[in-house]
Amino acid sequence: MIRQQFPVTDHMIYLDNASRCPVCIPVTESQKEYIDFCVKYGSDYKNWWQKVDSLRLKLGKLINASQNEIGYASSTTSAMNIIARGYPWKEGDNIVLINHDFPSNIYPWLACKKNGVQIRFIEPNNGKIHLEQIKQVVDNNTRALSVSHVQAENGFRCDLDVIGDFCDKKKILFCVDATQSLGVFPIDVKQSHIDFLASSTYKWLMGSDGLAVFYCSDRIIDSVQQVFLGWSGRVNRNEFYYYPLDYPREARKFELGNPNFSSILALDAAVDFHVSIGTSQISNMTENIVKIYKQGINSINNVELVGDFDSAHQGAIITISLANADKIHLKLLKSKVACSLRHNGIRISPFFYNSEAESYEFLELLSEFVSMKG
Repeated sequence: MIRQQFPVTDHMIYLDNASRCPVCIPVTESQKEYIDFCVKYGSDYKNWWQKVDSLRLKLGKLINASQNEIGYASSTTSAMNIIARGYPWKEGDNIVLINHDFPSNIYPWLACKKNGVQIRFIEPNNGKIHLEQIKQVVDNNTRALSVSHVQAENGFRCDLDVIGDFCDKKKILFCVDATQSLGVFPIDVKQSHIDFLASSTYKWLMGSDGLAVFYCSDRIIDSVQQVFLGWSGRVNRNEFYYYPLDYPREARKFELGNPNFSSILALDAAVDFHVSIGTSQISNMTENIVKIYKQGINSINNVELVGDFDSAHQGAIITISLANADKIHLKLLKSKVACSLRHNGIRISPFFYNSEAESYEFLELLSEFVSMKG
């Protein structure tokens, strides 16, 4: 059973996948194998590097990209800096972002202001971001639009196909932070005309820390310059002493040195686990459990959903506005319910392994704590 692959479910209700996914058994076994090998034998670079490259193919299949368009970085922020720092901006250009987006998709772009680039913000309407709002901010000098697929604050899910089609017709670079969606919702970078996409791996991809994956479209790879140079992104990474600048037309040209092999192996196991279930199945199971939570929360007095979105725009994140959120959050933690405190509200983020029985238990606890005085 799927649920048995997540030992955390034996002793608590874990509803904080938007912060980090608990380690599943396939990833645990992968990490134990890696550590045991290192303890007994030291290193296995030949096989590790083979895994680094074979994983690109698996990741590419998840988003309909070629393996040459897949690269690794230490974080989503690092990955976003590749495109923000490497693209040939010119004075007078503007880049459009979403106000209240997560900082990983803000700070890399703010650095472009030094080059005379204007940063513009879309103001969400009741937490929603639709094409009409984008059109109001974009003009003939807009060179890039960067959005989070799912907003970490309220769970709104952008329509990548609609936005990407608009950007493609306007010749606007379309960049996506998929940290809160990759692994739980289907993404097709070609269909959505995405030029650059990045995601951490320790959330919905079920991997480990210190690793992000990114997609850099073949159609822009020549335009994005390397701000930093390293040895491992070259065609022949094993040529150590003649220092050739033999960088390929591939996303890996932005990689610098030894990658996080431990997290690469963890992600490889996580992706295999993901594929064995299927993105559609994971997405459907998650959407169904999210509906149960939303319906139950709507039935509780004195609480309110921060953004009650239709199913097409609902991510796997639900934020609840309520009085005394900090105290209720603490009570939930003491009741062995993992969730997050966000902006004077409580954020829950169920995943496909969460059960219907858990949802009812959570809703009973929430209702009880909300009705308590003091």
